[in-house]
Amino acid sequence: MLVTYTIRGVPVSVIKSSHIARKVLDPYNLRKMNYQQQLSHQHNDKPLLTGAWALQAHFLFEPPRNKQSKLFVQMPITPLLRFVDEIAHGVIYDSECVIHKLDVDKKYTDTNEAQTILIFRRIE
Repeated sequence: MLVTYTIRGVPVSVIKSSHIARKVLDPYNLRKMNYQQQLSHQHNDKPLLTGAWALQAHFLFEPPRNKQSKLFVQMPITPLLRFVDEIAHGVIYDSECVIHKLDVDKKYTDTNEAQTILIFRRIE
């Protein structure tokens, strides 16, 4: 069984620090709510994922404006995975323990639209 989600927007960790997170209308929290809403619409009130799942996470960034700018592709994977957990926890799955296998790639997109594609595959 495969379940695919697409999150439109720049995949960056949405909460930078604890003092920023306490502000009600903080732009990072608004972005997080937007991303969670995108996932919620795609999940369509299905039960949260349980059991063992493999996750393929594809982080697609807008191409750099100049040849020297490779900021996002050189970004470490840890903040990108934190981004996924911050927006998917409680919307797609209740515990990150359901993810038993992880495959991550990051690259520039041909469409000039940053997005994250999450593909969950049930492990039998």
